[in-house]
Amino acid sequence: IGLRSIVRDVDRQKKYEENLIYLAYHDALTGLKNRKAFYEQLQDAIYQAKRYGTEIALIYIDIDKFKRVNDTLGHEVGDVLLLKIRDRLQGSLRKSDFVSRIGGDEFVVLVDNPHHIHPAAIAEKIVNSLSEPYEIEGNVVDYISSSIGISVFPTDAVDMDGLVKKADQAMYIAKEKRNRYFSYSDINK
Repeated sequence: IGLRSIVRDVDRQKKYEENLIYLAYHDALTGLKNRKAFYEQLQDAIYQAKRYGTEIALIYIDIDKFKRVNDTLGHEVGDVLLLKIRDRLQGSLRKSDFVSRIGGDEFVVLVDNPHHIHPAAIAEKIVNSLSEPYEIEGNVVDYISSSIGISVFPTDAVDMDGLVKKADQAMYIAKEKRNRYFSYSDINK
């Protein structure tokens, strides 16, 4: 008769699994939610808006001349710039707004209940904030701006793909002139 036992420390494995889950829903550089998390949040927000008869606004942000930073100052400076952009975005939004980095220099913001705070007011605040000069490692980056497209559920689209597509279309109209925002409903007037 005997007793045999095996003891394992699973802390490292558990931390590894938690990190994998975190990385599945967060951008590795900025810590913001990523594209996957954005689409899940958007799907849920549309469901809630349909259920309660409310609106949501999608603000699609593209950073103008970001490639120039990477090409002239290097990718490390570009990464620091993205962190500063993240901070300015978060400082321009309410805590209840959902911000996500969905690509290299593209961000999206979901605003629920846009009647209380108009999406154009948020977009203008973002445009003004992001166009202020950045000081990074002794370099002044004063040529960065943003182009923003806005779409509203259910006015502009009633599904997830339509809402993203229309915000993207409005953003491309803004990008033609740079450092401004356009609402999808305004470009079709």
